[in-house]
Amino acid sequence: MNPVIPIKFLLLFLLLSAVLSSCGPSQKQRLNRHSEKFPWEDSVKLTGDEKALTFSIDTFFRNKVKHAGFNGSVLVANRGKIIYRNAFGFARYESRSQLTDTSAFQLASASKPFTATAILQLYEKKKLRLDDPVNRYIKNFPYDSITIRMLLNHRSGLANYIYLFDSLRLPPDSFITNQQVADYFASTVPNLQATPGRRFQYCNSNYAFLALIIEKASRQKYSEYLEKNIFYPSHMFHTYVRDIFEKSIPAYQTRGYHGLDWNPVPPVTYDGVVGDKGIYSTPYDLYLFDQALNHHILLKQETLDEAYAGYSYEKPGIKNYGLGWRIKEFPDGEKLIYHNGWWRGYNSSFERRPDLGICVVVLTNKYNKTTYSLNPLFDLLKFSDGDGSDEDE
Repeated sequence: MNPVIPIKFLLLFLLLSAVLSSCGPSQKQRLNRHSEKFPWEDSVKLTGDEKALTFSIDTFFRNKVKHAGFNGSVLVANRGKIIYRNAFGFARYESRSQLTDTSAFQLASASKPFTATAILQLYEKKKLRLDDPVNRYIKNFPYDSITIRMLLNHRSGLANYIYLFDSLRLPPDSFITNQQVADYFASTVPNLQATPGRRFQYCNSNYAFLALIIEKASRQKYSEYLEKNIFYPSHMFHTYVRDIFEKSIPAYQTRGYHGLDWNPVPPVTYDGVVGDKGIYSTPYDLYLFDQALNHHILLKQETLDEAYAGYSYEKPGIKNYGLGWRIKEFPDGEKLIYHNGWWRGYNSSFERRPDLGICVVVLTNKYNKTTYSLNPLFDLLKFSDGDGSDEDE
């Protein structure tokens, strides 16, 4: 005889099932998912030439450690496969805990490509248009002529919120949010630094506002949208948006330092703002992001073509900016797609040549300018980045 389940318990069960199924994957689920691997996640056997190249790459980075005090993690992929991975130094100096493959670093401005990818996904889903005015999504945004595309390619002319809030002298432990940045702009209407669309001017405010647009268009928190639509589909299981208001942190999160004496860099007011920064990741996860883009898991090729196009030609030279990516356009038509970053003791360099299957990731948690000095490495990979890597974000 089958037991009769009271209708109220059945309804409760169905409700709980619906709630659980609507939630994103838990941290445990993310870290334990070993099935359904992508082909590029499997280890590959190196050829004799690749082993020799690996030895030269290792020598290059060990010289950085010895002569420049380099402390960080690196990955080099060539022709679509990983040929070198290593970590040097401390994740947390006080406990002398060593960096590992899963140690997560603040990406700083290398977070911007993720914000841009999310916007472009929403564009593909017809949740927004790139030439929509920003004030269609952000209430009381005071500049009618600024569009989403201008935020993406840094042609909005907006003032940098960090410099604006500097003048307010807020207590260092009072963290501001993206919405507070928007409210400040709405109430004070800071002067534009340039006519919208007139010229390129790199500005963190652009990406702070883009994070808000993601939330308005998707009806999800910025962190939730990235988790469900970028990190999880790419198998980036050690990547997350750091919530400064959440006291608990992953055990594998590193700490940022500055100076020869390993001075820990404390949080500051602006750490509550995300989109322009705020993502923590590993070199391996950035490689997975690179591969997910190259294999059109996240975006269509025609959308990537828009993202990798240059939009600023006011000044001569090979440097340009696309939609979330810095670009170096070579005379032969090839491009280096990259983004650097630095913030609170962290440096990041994320360099890509999708046409050659090259991906170079260098992440540090002890401020070091040589993070961006990679030309000898590019020479080993038999291509030049033109005029050398630079320290800009």
